Amino acid sequence: MAALVAVALVGAACSEDDPGEATHPMLEDPTPTATPTSTGTPTDAEPTEAGFPQECGQLIPFVRVAEIMAVPMAGTSRVYQDDFPAESGRLERLTCNYGTEAADDDESDQDGGEREPYVTIAVSSYTDPGAATVRVDSTVDSARIGGQQVEATELAGRSGFILRGDDTISYVVADQELTYVVTLSRDVLDDPAEQVVLVTMVEQLLSPSQ
Repeated sequence: MAALVAVALVGAACSEDDPGEATHPMLEDPTPTATPTSTGTPTDAEPTEAGFPQECGQLIPFVRVAEIMAVPMAGTSRVYQDDFPAESGRLERLTCNYGTEAADDDESDQDGGEREPYVTIAVSSYTDPGAATVRVDSTVDSARIGGQQVEATELAGRSGFILRGDDTISYVVADQELTYVVTLSRDVLDDPAEQVVLVTMVEQLLSPSQ
């Protein structure tokens, strides 16, 4: 069903474009996704009353991911962990993979089995906001050492980083005692759409009511 929704969106977006022109629905008006939805700092935000998510639907439902990506996609997987060393400061982590199976018209996987996910969203909880910030800084430092391009940015009042590698593009951000890492495979969307889609997903996580 999610794949059908995505296919419909793609068809609607491309029907009036010139042949061969790469488009994405969100490129028509990308500015709303980059506009902060709050003016406070991370420390000003009210604590989240809901417990830590243990299912991917509590982060972003598959159908919503398919709508944002606007490409045919199928399959999900999740990994939940809560057995981290005390000195790490990390309490729990949920990793959700979206688009793990080859779609019907995907010729990249002739066996029809699992593939590298189109989207990976990882959320972790820490003992306090300071530990979460330290983890983000460590992730960014590792990305720089690994040769990725690092861009500091801000969204919904939270300072974050966009990390560009050869195969993936990621957004890393701390929100009080939580950290989010959203990663897109770079073989799915064209360059102009990547950042718009990435920011839209992060905005969905930070401001789920938007």
